[in-house]
Amino acid sequence: MASRGKEIIASDAFHYDEEVVLCDCGLRAARRISRTSGNPNHRFFGCPLFSRLENNKACDYFEWYDIRVAVFKATASLSGKVSRLEAGNRQLRSLLGRLMKDGART
Repeated sequence: MASRGKEIIASDAFHYDEEVVLCDCGLRAARRISRTSGNPNHRFFGCPLFSRLENNKACDYFEWYDIRVAVFKATASLSGKVSRLEAGNRQLRSLLGRLMKDGART
């Protein structure tokens, strides 16, 4: 898979840190830690060229990593719950079908 910005490129529920995020330049976004007083120690993705400013070729790509991780974990958790509910729903429908069939016989 390949995409940019907020879309996950390669990850799974067990190896989130292997996710690859591309900046708008198409480069692998760098993970950095904010040292500002307003956002101390918050991790973020940014263009790898930003700190170098090589001929002003850096894009403006920026995304908080902490939020991405929280959303990913919540999505994975919800996905698991939905799968379990769907399995339970299938079992209940099967049981209902058998009960209805048995009721029709009597």
